[in-house]
Amino acid sequence: MTDQIVLGEWLYDEKEVPELALQDQWRPEQLAYQLGKAGEAFSLPREFFRSGVHTHCRGKTGSGKSSRVLLPLLMQLMEPYKIEWTSDDGMTRTITEQDAFLVIDLGGDKSLFHATRKRAEELGRRFRFLSLDSNHSEKFDPFQSIKADGHRIIRLCNLFLEAFSLDHGLAYGGSWYSQRNLLLLLSICERLVARKQSGQDISLREVDRYLADPNNGNIKDAEQIRGIFSFLLRYGQLQPCAADDSINMRESILNRDVVYAYLPSISEATTARQIAGLMLYVTVNAAMSLYEESEGSSFDRPQPHLHVVIDEFHTLAGTAFESLLTGARKYGISMYLANQTTESLVKRDIDLSSVVRDNCGLRLYQTVTGKQDFDELQNFSAEATRILKSTKAKESVRYKGKGAFGTESYSQQVTTLLSKREIQEVSATEGAMFAIVDDGKGQREPIPLITKYHLTRGEFLKYRSQTLPDTSQLYDDSVNPALLSSLPAWQCTHLEPAKSPALTARLERLRSLRNQLEAEFGPG
Repeated sequence: MTDQIVLGEWLYDEKEVPELALQDQWRPEQLAYQLGKAGEAFSLPREFFRSGVHTHCRGKTGSGKSSRVLLPLLMQLMEPYKIEWTSDDGMTRTITEQDAFLVIDLGGDKSLFHATRKRAEELGRRFRFLSLDSNHSEKFDPFQSIKADGHRIIRLCNLFLEAFSLDHGLAYGGSWYSQRNLLLLLSICERLVARKQSGQDISLREVDRYLADPNNGNIKDAEQIRGIFSFLLRYGQLQPCAADDSINMRESILNRDVVYAYLPSISEATTARQIAGLMLYVTVNAAMSLYEESEGSSFDRPQPHLHVVIDEFHTLAGTAFESLLTGARKYGISMYLANQTTESLVKRDIDLSSVVRDNCGLRLYQTVTGKQDFDELQNFSAEATRILKSTKAKESVRYKGKGAFGTESYSQQVTTLLSKREIQEVSATEGAMFAIVDDGKGQREPIPLITKYHLTRGEFLKYRSQTLPDTSQLYDDSVNPALLSSLPAWQCTHLEPAKSPALTARLERLRSLRNQLEAEFGPG
């Protein structure tokens, strides 16, 4: 068990910030840290990550975002640790704790998947996973947040709005389309709540049938939402299963599970983003519900902390992503975001680069590709003075045709301690990166680090060639969900995979009664 999370080793000695010849500059009396030396490990306390601080890592393809940064972080954060708190009875209690994890991998890194799975199993932790291949995926119910009492139904509507990127912001005409989509999602959620109250099954199939009904006049001009649910219906892993062994994010958080969403967007980009959005916002809603339920209750044990890792996060971040980052900390969620360049964060309706800069307390720069990256790093660097020398030759005294014995003058220029050339060198060095840490201990220079691969070359090649675990024998998908959507409701009800738990229980009671009657009076 360790309370320190290592990010890498110092690439070179840390520079001491020089004093400037300025009269009105405030400086702290002493540094809150020791200057780092080349080769020494640089680490941050685990509590820094558990406090809800978000992390952002940017680096181009092949720079090692997954293998050198995300994977080592995951391996260390998954380790158990000691936690101490004071309960309501005034007693100091200490337990061994573990955190919950959700990894959304839109890049499709098999080595990250298998290494995370192996370590989770070594630690005795439950590993759940979802993928785009129904034969290599566990089940996930996208409507697991809907309760029979309809509690917080508006929040559920907004959940789907954000998951499907249907919020068009405040741009001209955008709010009208957002409200229209919200009203349509409200009618869908009300329909699902009504079915839940009556003990019936709720699924994508029911939503698809509802949207396709021409008698529903309140769902006109709903082609976009109808198309979303129609495509998602083709994924059998998003249908409920009779075994009730679907991935439940509320239970996974409480049980401190490691949940992995392997959703490479290169092959099925649109649906991969939508499924990833569903998993993200369903998980956030589960964490919020757990927090709200704990309010006012006795403090017997701290709430579980949730780490959410999203590779290529910009592909699913919408206009409400800033609200998610600012509010996640309150509900015990730390987010780890990775993408390739700053330019990819700038969208037509939102600039995610400023959102990430303002809400992430740890920023890692593996590659620096544009002026904005240089400016950000140098903005966090302290001021320093550089001596500029100039010489003016006297024309009256000449030697070999040139002026000589000239006058020299010196001047001071205030510039940043971190030079542009230094940034270029670190960015061009394999495995090197800059880290900007906002830990409340005063200003610190961007930290030059060198990272290492967590896996050997052999392990990497082995994991990359492995397929995901086969789950085809775990679930009965003999009836295609797309076929079910085209059948009448009465016929779908009698197909075994479509039976709700309530209907299954009633049929079981009927069978038991029939067996008793036959035993007493004989067959027929």
